[in-house]
Amino acid sequence: MRWDVERGIDWRAARGEAALLGAAALVLVGASGHAAAVEPGTARALGVDGVHLLAAGVWVGGLPPLLLLLRAAGREAGADARAQAVVAARRFSRGALVCVLALVLTGTLNAATQVATVAGLVGTTYGRLLLVKLALLLPILALAAVNRRRHLPRLGGDGATVGRPAMLRLARFVGWEAALALLLLVVVAVMSATPPARHEAPDWPFAFRLTTASLDDAPALRARALVGSQMAVLGLVGLLVAVFVRAGRPALAGGALVVLAAGAGLALPALAVDAYPTTYLRPAAPYQALSIATGAGLYRTHCAACHGATGAGDGPAGRSLPRPPADLRAPHTAQHTAGDLFWWISQGISQMPAFGDRLTVEERWDLVNFLRALSSGHAVVASGRRVGSSGRGSWRRTRASPSGPPRRVP
Repeated sequence: MRWDVERGIDWRAARGEAALLGAAALVLVGASGHAAAVEPGTARALGVDGVHLLAAGVWVGGLPPLLLLLRAAGREAGADARAQAVVAARRFSRGALVCVLALVLTGTLNAATQVATVAGLVGTTYGRLLLVKLALLLPILALAAVNRRRHLPRLGGDGATVGRPAMLRLARFVGWEAALALLLLVVVAVMSATPPARHEAPDWPFAFRLTTASLDDAPALRARALVGSQMAVLGLVGLLVAVFVRAGRPALAGGALVVLAAGAGLALPALAVDAYPTTYLRPAAPYQALSIATGAGLYRTHCAACHGATGAGDGPAGRSLPRPPADLRAPHTAQHTAGDLFWWISQGISQMPAFGDRLTVEERWDLVNFLRALSSGHAVVASGRRVGSSGRGSWRRTRASPSGPPRRVP
């Protein structure tokens, strides 16, 4: 089939064949990637990934031919093609905007599926590659915005003084955009060969994490976090307004950034608690009765001497320590993650020795599960709730004769 066909139906058939083959190739890439391993919801994941790849293909794939067209039309010898280049650039700009919106939506859904958590984003190889991808995407979007706002409106100006120079500048910006897009595709290729974050144990890279659990017993911190968060929201609203207004935009954006930074500086320290590399590590032992019972035996062997038989911190060996051992029944035990407890048991903390060389990984997780159960059980007792069967009463053990069963009381 000749490429320079004259009839409209032949033109559409020739280009349509290439477009359909390209779309099929992109969708098949998604069907052989990470989306195909998502369960449940495989069809939804494949559909989202397919739309993501199609939008990227139309946008990024259109940059090289647009660059060649703009360079040819920007020269003196290409004056006859300038009108077509102007139309093509404007159409591409509108199509690219739709593609970017589709990329943002589908990329967010993909990240929620393949990464899911902040720990997965910053604590896994896949998550860090995603951050690199976003870091490359931001300047690409900035270049696209400059092209749309500054260079496109000038293409229709006088050819010698305005139109052609603007076209050459637009071609240069599109070239930079295409170069960054090529680097982004390299990152995407590496991501396709990297296990998703949801399949990896995250290695938390910071010495702190943010949690509202730190506010439970601290009224002053609660007030500080509330005021700071409201200031941050006000700053975000100001930045959003600055995007849509022109009058006083620099002053409004600057003031909003100041308010946002002040609010974050006030609220975030109140929410920060210590964190460790294993803070968000998934337990290797399931939180089940067998693991808890095994952990109870390990506790009696290795921990009860200091922390006491009930975990109250009243063990005989603890009386000689500079500070009393921690009360493991206290609510603060449940406020820490299982990974925090695993780190303390493995590496030690304060006056408690490390047990990483005495207990296997599975035994340490069993001990973690027992400590979680111990704290949860005492929390139930402290709240006054009773665990029993449904009905008008609950089971309560009494001081009746040793042979007598527990009696049901209202």
